[in-house]
Amino acid sequence: MKAEELFFGTENVQFLLEVVLRTTMMFLFLILVMKFTGKRSVKQLSIFEMVMIIALGSAAGDPMFYKEVGIAVAATVLVVTILIYRIIIYLVTHSEKIELYFEGKPEYLIRNGQFTKEFLHEKKLGVDEFFSELRMQNIEHVGQVKDVLLETNGTLSIIFRERELTEHGLPIWPEKYLDTVKDILPDQYYSCTNCGKTVLGIGIANSVCSCKEKKFVRAIATKRIS
Repeated sequence: MKAEELFFGTENVQFLLEVVLRTTMMFLFLILVMKFTGKRSVKQLSIFEMVMIIALGSAAGDPMFYKEVGIAVAATVLVVTILIYRIIIYLVTHSEKIELYFEGKPEYLIRNGQFTKEFLHEKKLGVDEFFSELRMQNIEHVGQVKDVLLETNGTLSIIFRERELTEHGLPIWPEKYLDTVKDILPDQYYSCTNCGKTVLGIGIANSVCSCKEKKFVRAIATKRIS
């Protein structure tokens, strides 16, 4: 393989100047187009907005270095994509059913200190990712929180228990969460690693949780440091 083919492929050096022009034009045009989408952070984007971003990126990227893709064609794709986006936004703001379809609805992951059935069965958020989000809020165990809501934009809304109302709960830091116990003592609190249910050892029949899980860790009741 020649060095020229390695760096320039089948195109000549002059095409680099065209790439510079194409990239500059598409970049500026994309900035202009994105002004019509409103200001929202990446973490706030809904599913259909992420689809729009992907479509815009593809439409803007191809004409930057593909000679056969004309800038006018890409510009048309960008404009149509934004028009569809604006139409959907209009419909979403005027119809609860359409909003529910495109945006979804918030879902409880923890309710009254317990993992919800939706969280356990649907697993829309991985356990590791969920615990990571809680740890970033200085949460040491599930007993420190009352409710956790998964918002439609993927963020977590958390209601903490008051310090004096902190209960025993499932530890979420790796060294404690992975430290499963073999013997269940009747006067100690334990948490199921699957459903997070926390009870005294005397309430655990045959070392099996009501969710059929057999792995337990010792629950802790430390108060949250804000």
